[in-house]
Amino acid sequence: MVSHIIPYTWWDTKEHGNTTGDIKFRGPGLLSVNLLGGNCYVYNPHELRGTDKVWNMICLHPDLHKLWARGYCRFKYIFTETSNDNESKVTLQFRWMPRTKKRLVQEIDISGTGHGSDSRQLIDELNLFHDQGNPPPVSCEGALRHLTRSGKPLPSGCLIHINMQTDETKRFKEGIDIQWACILFAAFSGAAGNPELPLRQNPDDKAMQWIQSQAR
Repeated sequence: MVSHIIPYTWWDTKEHGNTTGDIKFRGPGLLSVNLLGGNCYVYNPHELRGTDKVWNMICLHPDLHKLWARGYCRFKYIFTETSNDNESKVTLQFRWMPRTKKRLVQEIDISGTGHGSDSRQLIDELNLFHDQGNPPPVSCEGALRHLTRSGKPLPSGCLIHINMQTDETKRFKEGIDIQWACILFAAFSGAAGNPELPLRQNPDDKAMQWIQSQAR
């Protein structure tokens, strides 16, 4: 199936576009990607549905798409090889994402690094994930076995080669970079597998305070 890399709903309506515009200035700090300048086609107030283009699409098996959409895995841009003026080959790397503790909208202290600190807990979770060889989430171990010749789970690190027109590669690469950053952010906050999380919460909400305390 053909899927949008940058979600179609980022700029399918004016209301959604305004929301996307609210984060464009925070992009470099939050996602380590630039939503301004050369990326104006990601947020262009003069072109509704500006990301509904070939450069923002990728063909995925439906089972893989489900896992990707929930933040269980992502694709990393590796390099582009130009064969002639009109065609290039883009290489991506498939990566499983760590399942970290669900932190929802919990405030965490990133300055402390001692035992039991928020930062130390996150680092320990990531180190364990890497020490185990970047495995798929337990719930996904058998999900993609039918896509490999060996019948084993799809491994992190496998390369994917995509042929496309040369003039589409720059925008495609930037779309992949945005996808990479967004899924990384979701995984680190414990949001992988939870596509719909509350965006705003009342700090005095007793129920939310309890949920946050359980996540610690």
